[in-house]
Amino acid sequence: MVKGSEMPNANSFQAFFDETSSYLTPQSLKYDKAFNQFSNRLLVQSFFELLDASESKTFLELGAHRAMASRHFMRQGNEHFAIAVEANPYNFEKFRENVEKGGTIYKNMALTAVSGPISLQLKDHDRARKRGHTSTSNSLLKRSGFSEYKEVEVRGITFDDLTSEAVAAGEIPPIDQEPPVVWIDVEGATSQLIEGATQALPSCLAIMVEVEAEPIFVGQVTVEGVDAQIRALGFRPILRDCEFHPRQYNIIYVNERLLDESIVGPLIDAFETACSEFDGTEA
Repeated sequence: MVKGSEMPNANSFQAFFDETSSYLTPQSLKYDKAFNQFSNRLLVQSFFELLDASESKTFLELGAHRAMASRHFMRQGNEHFAIAVEANPYNFEKFRENVEKGGTIYKNMALTAVSGPISLQLKDHDRARKRGHTSTSNSLLKRSGFSEYKEVEVRGITFDDLTSEAVAAGEIPPIDQEPPVVWIDVEGATSQLIEGATQALPSCLAIMVEVEAEPIFVGQVTVEGVDAQIRALGFRPILRDCEFHPRQYNIIYVNERLLDESIVGPLIDAFETACSEFDGTEA
């Protein structure tokens, strides 16, 4: 196993950010949105390559919406397990049939620091009502500068409780035997999720998480704080994109105890090369 000092980008968050910025920022400034979106597609591709290389069989998608990542994962293997968690009950009812027919287990819950009922903040302007309150951008937190909300009570559950219940129900294998991979996109509430994940997350293989460099939601913990929480549980960042540069992006973290350089190193090299060689077109 690789020790922390040997893991790529294993120092401070700022060191990781500066290293990745050295090849992302020039391309983002030159090609703008075309490169930013390319970097996101490449990061997602790299995440699934990581899962393939590590032969991961369990996928947990938190803040799932249509659960596209889980559905893709389930198509890749016959012995795969996927749970997609979506807090918005309107999204859940709209997408449930399509999600479940591919074998993904779809749950209407919100990931929280403490299990129990919690209020989800749904945008409640005219357009939101016309769309039946289905959206990707609702949160447990209120968006800064926005005042029209509809509160909906949903079941809140910690990641620790989610995984223990899923194992007990036979929905996924024991996580200490088949370490899951985790996809997190919970609209500013990542810090609360991590607070409720201190027992189970250290048994997971890798994480892909959406982060914000500056607050979008009231009371939100931004990337430096989230990074410190995730690192404290035994993970290190290896790659990031610049999807919505510079305010919002995604980071891949790997478990130092479970993944080694033979998997991580080539993935980092291939990602950096592809980003550096981007010329405004894609093959």
